[in-house]
Amino acid sequence: MVARGPSGAQPHGSGACSGGGSGVPPMRPHAVLVSVDLEWHEADQSKLLEIGWATWDSASRRVEAAHWIVKVSAFEHPVTCASRLQHLARCAQQEHEETRNGRYVPDHKHEFRFGVSEVGSAKAGAAALQAVLQPATWAARIAEQQPPQQPQQPLPRVALVGHGMVGDLKMLAAMGVALPPGLELLDTAMLAWALLGGKQSSVSLRNLLGWLQVDGVAKLHNAGNDA
Repeated sequence: MVARGPSGAQPHGSGACSGGGSGVPPMRPHAVLVSVDLEWHEADQSKLLEIGWATWDSASRRVEAAHWIVKVSAFEHPVTCASRLQHLARCAQQEHEETRNGRYVPDHKHEFRFGVSEVGSAKAGAAALQAVLQPATWAARIAEQQPPQQPQQPLPRVALVGHGMVGDLKMLAAMGVALPPGLELLDTAMLAWALLGGKQSSVSLRNLLGWLQVDGVAKLHNAGNDA
C-alpha cells in the first residue's frame, strides 16, 4: 500500500513515483564482495610475497579465487659474479632465502587449494587486483550474464573484505592500488570482536573459521587460501 496525502496524491519522492513516473521502483545495485589477503616476509614486512583475493557477486552467486606469487627477477640484482651462470645461481639462492617464510610463519606459498597460482611481478599483481576492485569491471561482467533486453543496471556496490586490514591497507597503498570511490570496507576481525568480545587481537582467522564451523580449513598463510 502506498501512503497518500490529504488530497489523495502520492507524496513526492515515494517509491512508486521514482523511475521517471513509470511506477517502476528503481533497480537495486548488485553487491560484490572482494576478499583480499597479502603475505609478506616474516622478517621484513616491506617484502611482499603473495597476493590473494576471492570474489562473490549477487548476480552469479559464485565464488572465485585467485593467488598471485610475487616473483623477483634475478636481473634486478647487480651482476657481481664471474659469469652469468654463477650470477643466476647466486640470485636464485638469494631469492629463495629472502622470499620464503617458515621460521615464524608457516610457508604454504605453493599450496593454493582453489586453483592455479599466477607468478609475476608485484606491479602486475597489483594491476590485476586493481581491476577486480573496480565497479565498472563488475558491471561489465554482470551485463554479460543478463538477457539482452534487460534494462541497464546501476553500478554494483563493491566491498573490500579482509581480516585485520590495517597492515593490508598500508601495503595496498604502497603497491599503488587505489581504492575506488564508494568502496566499502568490511573487516571480519572487527566484526568478530564486536560479536564474540574478548581481546581484539585474539580473534584470529583460524579461530573465526572454527567458531563458524567451516570445514576443511587447511594451509592458511597462503594468501589465496586465506582470502
